[in-house]
Amino acid sequence: WDRAAREGENELQERERLVEELLSTLEADIEADREAKEGEARVRAREGRRLQLAEEKVTVLDSQVNRLEDQVSSQQRQYNKSLEELRHIERKLSSLEGDGDKL
Repeated sequence: WDRAAREGENELQERERLVEELLSTLEADIEADREAKEGEARVRAREGRRLQLAEEKVTVLDSQVNRLEDQVSSQQRQYNKSLEELRHIERKLSSLEGDGDKL
């Protein structure tokens, strides 16, 4: 009986050691998972901030494009108006030259 008791005690000690080893491994795995999740959360937060900044840049660029289009349109109208005035002056000049030739 003594020998069976010692073997049983040894078996229990071995199992306890294995359980402790498994627990330490499990704790390390749990810690690694927690750190990974925290890292993923930081990455998501960083990506969210980048996306927000990109959206803000798009809004600013859209606004700038609209202002530039308005400026180009205004300058085009001014150019057309000036061109029309130039043609009108050229027609008058041509008419006056024609009148001068008649004299």
